[in-house]
Amino acid sequence: MNLFDLAERQVADTSLEAYRKILPTLTRSEVAVFLALCDHCERYENATGGELAIVMGTRETSTRPRLNGLEKKGWIEKTAARPSRAKFEGKCHGYRPVVPRAAIERMT
Repeated sequence: MNLFDLAERQVADTSLEAYRKILPTLTRSEVAVFLALCDHCERYENATGGELAIVMGTRETSTRPRLNGLEKKGWIEKTAARPSRAKFEGKCHGYRPVVPRAAIERMT
């Protein structure tokens, strides 16, 4: 085993350890918002809280706090402000996933 093999193994082990630490921190509602965001981002580049609320059939007050929590936990990232597709929402930031959907599917 050379140094590169050792380094690769350590990175993989560290990534798995980090994944296991963040996994239990997601609530059911955060998982639902994350999956809706992943679905929405298959068609569009990003989604706002209002757009996700429409897609999920909930209020924006149910999606926005989950988006903020997912962003703080490193699952999604905020994008540049843009006009929203939701009629009740003005110009605001969109969000897009930075963790693959498969990470959630593995935990369910």
